Amino acid sequence: MPRFYGHKIECTYEFLHEFCKPCSIQKRPPNSTEKDYRLRALPFALKGVANTWLLRLPENSISSWADFRLLFLDYFFPSNKTYAIKKEILEFRQDYDEALSQYWSRFKGLLDSCPNNRMCEAEVYNIFYEGANPESKDLLNSYQETNKLEKAIPIALGKNNSPEPGEKVKQLPGPEEVYQCYCQQNEGDGQA
Repeated sequence: MPRFYGHKIECTYEFLHEFCKPCSIQKRPPNSTEKDYRLRALPFALKGVANTWLLRLPENSISSWADFRLLFLDYFFPSNKTYAIKKEILEFRQDYDEALSQYWSRFKGLLDSCPNNRMCEAEVYNIFYEGANPESKDLLNSYQETNKLEKAIPIALGKNNSPEPGEKVKQLPGPEEVYQCYCQQNEGDGQA
């Protein structure tokens, strides 16, 4: 099982990725999920400063794997690194002669390098679309249904870069979800 000590040179994203691997193959009780198992195994993987951080968390502050991941990344993934990567994501552009599938792969890699980017799915797809070159935008627009971008990107990617067998292509959110995402992001600012 991988260990995480909380040192600045350690990669939080790599730890989470490596930690999930053995948890996925462990035998679990009948009514237990992989995510439940991960939470129970955490104290054995966190050492030093990271273990101290876990022990000092308020009781019942972590009730799910998503709770842990968010708190963990907020504490151990440096905010200056998060802001730098988010800036790269916002300015991300497709190269002139790059295939749509290659562009998506590079974009997804950048998103994965900042697991606590706190961007909703609608925002991610919008950034991807806006950074596409004119040729790719035309292709994506050709897959739009009734002037909605809801399914265009997954469909276009499916045509250009068939997903692996069993890989699920996410549905894009509709206009209501985009608005809801926007409102949630601006609640603290008093905007909506």
